[in-house]
Amino acid sequence: GSITVNSGTVFGTNAQIIAANNSNQISSFAAKNLTVDEGTLTTDEANTLAGITTGVVTATLTTGAIASFANLGETNNAFSALVNDGSLDASALNALNAKSSGGVITVSATTITGNATDIAAAYAANTAGTIAGLGNEAVTINNTGNVLASEVNSINAATTGVVTLTGVTRVSGTAADINTAYASNAVGTIAGLGNEAVTITGTTSAAADINTANTNTTGVVTVDSTTITGTPAQLTTLYAANTAGTVAGLGNEAITIT
Repeated sequence: GSITVNSGTVFGTNAQIIAANNSNQISSFAAKNLTVDEGTLTTDEANTLAGITTGVVTATLTTGAIASFANLGETNNAFSALVNDGSLDASALNALNAKSSGGVITVSATTITGNATDIAAAYAANTAGTIAGLGNEAVTINNTGNVLASEVNSINAATTGVVTLTGVTRVSGTAADINTAYASNAVGTIAGLGNEAVTITGTTSAAADINTANTNTTGVVTVDSTTITGTPAQLTTLYAANTAGTVAGLGNEAITIT
């Protein structure tokens, strides 16, 4: 006789699930959730199970380097895995994490590299629990050109390792965010800053904060704010720097003297 599977989820080893699905005596698993409750799967085995059903496949993948997971297919399954590279590219880690909607990607890396947006996303996923194992690795931000100070600060707060910036020629953000990044550079939790151009954003900026930013870099500090606040002394210092060319962008903004 035939066996009809009424349960929404089928549990078993990979071999048991495949054998049952191939049996002419058992109803189709095409819409069932499949949970591999023993052993690990290669990516090929995971893709085969995913191809059986429109439901969710829950399984642990065989430990390996990030490249070994590149051919993992669908994105709606709950795959967990241990990635054992010593150094990881954040974009590749995020791509793997995106392929698992309910599992956890655990890493053992001691170095994370990539652009600031990708690295910040990886640490946000670590906080959310879809990635695990991050928190004490060295980080290399390799943006070419601009980097957001807020992203650099977020990354610096997420790891006890040193965050090194390479290739960055401009740092942008609010004066407060920019000064936080340079203060961290001064104490050594961030490295590589000191000669970049700076763009200060935000509708209102304090003259004291812009002056601080100007002392932190040999690059030109461009101010995009439309209102500047500060004491007469702070404002005098700021506009003198604008005249000298170490600060730029000032000349038609509103001023509030405090």
